[in-house]
Order: sequence, then structure tokens, then C-alpha cells
Amino acid sequence: MEIKTFSVVTPCYNAENTILETVDSILRQTAVLSGRAKLEYLICDGGSTDRTVELVTGLRHPDIRILSEKDEGMYQALVKGIRLATGEVFSYLNAGDTYSPFAFEVVQELLKKDIRWLTGLQVVYNESSHFTSVRLPFRYRRRFLELGWYGERLPALQQESTFWDRSLMDGLDLERLASLRYAGDYHLWMEFAKKTDLRVVGTWLGGFKRQRGQLSENREAYRTEQLSLVEKRSHSLDAMAALLERAIWLAPDFVKERMGKIFRFDHGKQEWE
Repeated sequence: MEIKTFSVVTPCYNAENTILETVDSILRQTAVLSGRAKLEYLICDGGSTDRTVELVTGLRHPDIRILSEKDEGMYQALVKGIRLATGEVFSYLNAGDTYSPFAFEVVQELLKKDIRWLTGLQVVYNESSHFTSVRLPFRYRRRFLELGWYGERLPALQQESTFWDRSLMDGLDLERLASLRYAGDYHLWMEFAKKTDLRVVGTWLGGFKRQRGQLSENREAYRTEQLSLVEKRSHSLDAMAALLERAIWLAPDFVKERMGKIFRFDHGKQEWE
């Protein structure tokens, strides 16, 4: 079995209250602990003035690399990590957010099926890390991603549950990504959608912790920046198709599973299919 390296980047700044929970969720990946995957963890700190760097350095973990220097924002920090990363599988996770301990196992198995871009259940935690919502996505159409409709007309794509093959970043405009302040994730999704389909697996891969005052709360600024990235124009048929798509997103899970080509675990075969 080919052993893949998972490169994970955590961009952070003054995250002493949340960083260790995020780090712990990555270091406890069962695929890595069992030797079935390797980890390359890059923590790109923006020159924190609290104990963030001290706490992570104190772990003395061989799979963690820390870069701490002043930057101009989260996506500039992310780009620093992308440039340093060498793994075959890529993701990024902000301080406070966490992965399922089995995330790498599931992702590695599905990547064998020629999947290049994958997302899981949409999971939200409160500040105490309790699950407060879990939703099965339906599907993400490439055209609607390129039109910038996810997060407005249709539900957003959860970055914390998303992994991709490194090859999708070939030719990516990293300077453009580094210049963004709010919607850098959507820049990635739009670029990936030009190359491949995003597939959904019906399991918990990661989750987003809703905290007061976080950057993602500025939805208007996010939407403005998101729209600035859109290059394609929509047609009337697109709007009609999006209405139908939205209705299916609200449907029971079994409807989504039948219509959306969602990966589910087959207990008879003991595999995802």
C-alpha cells in the first residue's frame, strides 16, 4: 500500500486559547499513528504576541514545523505553508477547528478511487467543542462554484472538511491568493472546479468552531471579495437549476444520497463506495 503524506497548514495569530486543540486533532490521526500515512504539519504564525508559539514549540513534535513572522493576513500565511509543503494530500485548518481522528483514513481510501477533491459532513461546534449541527451536503456543481453561488444561493462549502490532491494546486496563482483577506478559500474552490469535480463522503472529516469575533463573521466583506473573483456570467437556466438544487439540499438525506453520488460506507464490503 502506498503511504501518502498529508500536508496540513494552520495559519494563526494570537491563538493561545485554541491552537492546542487543533494541533491535537491533527497529531491524533489514526492513519498516522498506525503508520498508514505520514504527516507534515506546518503552523504559519503571524508573529503572535501571546503564548501561541511557545505552546506549540513545547510539544517538540517531529512532524510539526513552525514559521513565525509578521504577515498581512491569513491567506498570506497559508501561501507560505503551501510553498513549503511537500505532501501528496493537502488541507488547511484554522486554530480552534478540528478534524475527526479518522479523517486521514477515509480520505486516503477514497483517493485510491481517482478522487482528487473531497469534502465530508458539514459539522459545526460551539466554543465548548460540542457538536451543534451536522448536515450532509448534496453536491457541488462546478458551474455553480465558478459562478460564486455557494454561500449565497446555495449552502457554502465547508473548508474544514475538505481535502485535495496536491496536483490541483499546479499553476495556482499564489500571489492572488495571498492578497485576499476573506474569500481565499473560495478562490481555491473556483480554481479546483476548473479541473475536477468535488465529491462528497457521508462521514465526519472535520468541523468548524463558531467563535465570537472571528474573521468568518464578516459575511458582507466575504461576499464582496467572493464576487470579485467571479469571471463567468450566469444565464436564466442557471437560476432555475439552482432553485431545484437548493430544494434537494433541503430534502432528507436518502434523497441526496440517491441523486448526488455521495460516498457511503458499505458494511457488507467494509469499504467506502
